[in-house]
Amino acid sequence: MGEEYTTTISCQTYLKALSDDPINPEDISVEIEANNSAPELNTAVLAILWAHFQACRQGLLKESEQTPWSQIEKESRWTLFLKEVIKDTSWVEWIEDPIEIREKAKQGYSQIKNK
Repeated sequence: MGEEYTTTISCQTYLKALSDDPINPEDISVEIEANNSAPELNTAVLAILWAHFQACRQGLLKESEQTPWSQIEKESRWTLFLKEVIKDTSWVEWIEDPIEIREKAKQGYSQIKNK
């Protein structure tokens, strides 16, 4: 059983009541539980963060412009790759499996790499 402890934090905040009745501070209670085990990141989250990281590294992510992937031409290698991989309608089942994603990506890329 884990060690239990209580921490009291004081802060000041302004609340807008939807009623004219005053708010009693004793009626306010907030509970926060710490979870020390870091959750495993979802593959989709990792892919999104990786895309943003690479765009930053390459100087492609600028505030005044759209993201690089929103400016992709319709028949680019990227869209051809997506069509190749997503034509497998079971992708929603294997998209969370990193090994399966790697295999599907390699298969899809091999189909379009010479186009």
